[in-house]
Amino acid sequence: MTMLEWIREWIMTRLSDLRDRARKKWQDKKICPKIRKVVEKNIEKAADCIPIKSDDWHYEVACYDGARYVVNLQNHTCTCRKWDLTGIPCNHGMSAICSQSLEPEDFVNPCYSVATFIEVYKHAILPVNGPKLWEKTGFVHPFHPTLEGVQEDLQGLEEWSMMSHKTRGKKEQEARRIRPSN
Repeated sequence: MTMLEWIREWIMTRLSDLRDRARKKWQDKKICPKIRKVVEKNIEKAADCIPIKSDDWHYEVACYDGARYVVNLQNHTCTCRKWDLTGIPCNHGMSAICSQSLEPEDFVNPCYSVATFIEVYKHAILPVNGPKLWEKTGFVHPFHPTLEGVQEDLQGLEEWSMMSHKTRGKKEQEARRIRPSN
């Protein structure tokens, strides 16, 4: 089996496993499990923040270290920029979300949803027949190109590989001692 065939088979089975796992285990969930863990971690970190409400969508979040961040729940942004970069609410955003008793999953970017995951992995790499079943063509099989100079470089290789390890090690030591003259 060639390496490309092995890679094709590996990807084919991996995509199939991911599709099956998403359909069976994650169907009742809104976001993927790894993202859910990040959300839960940010909810724990949100305990260190105090949200100060401006209106229904805007908050100023004060942290224990004295830093203050502006959170916009409508645009899904925070001035720390973590929410903007990842699409997952940061601890400041979670503080504002939890203060209104809203569902954190509603503020996670849709690219992390289980529905998007299933949509992305719905396509499959189709199986391929073996070489014995391939249609014969009138074309000549490709040959590898002859490389110039390779035979000259490999002339002493047979003798080198036939030597015992003691001799080969001694030759290597001698080769290391010889330095090219400048």
